[in-house]
Amino acid sequence: MSEKLNKKQEDFCAAYAATSNAYEAARLAGYPRAGRELKGLRLLNDAKIRKRIDQLTAQRKKTAAKDFAINGLLRAALCGATDAVKLLTMDDEELKTAVEGMDLFCIAEIKRQKGGTEIKFIDRIKALEAICRLSEDESERSGAAELIKAVTDSANGDFGDED
Repeated sequence: MSEKLNKKQEDFCAAYAATSNAYEAARLAGYPRAGRELKGLRLLNDAKIRKRIDQLTAQRKKTAAKDFAINGLLRAALCGATDAVKLLTMDDEELKTAVEGMDLFCIAEIKRQKGGTEIKFIDRIKALEAICRLSEDESERSGAAELIKAVTDSANGDFGDED
């Protein structure tokens, strides 16, 4: 086997990294139906194929973790505060039943004391800046930077209106 993988082998590696199924990966890579299962197993026994599958699997895990973090940060940055504000008016009995269905993702901290309830929200700008840092692609970075500017401008009362 040469140093580089051919297209079918590369396709097999990508499909196996996605499915963890040798037969399905061989099918998706375009290997003939007859002997497909055996071909998939033989490919899995090849050290270069295994190395490439390991690389692709690690890459998929890294991308999935990054996407998960970005989605959580985006949810925190853009979530509404309606349910959090409702907490301020509820007594202890109401809280017991109401909290379960509330969207409180944007809350960093809640303190209930005799004098009332204190709610601290996550810093939306910091969440958006973290999204920028996690974005590797320059076009993603640019879009996230525009979103940060828009949120900052709206927080400052600048809605882009020309008088």
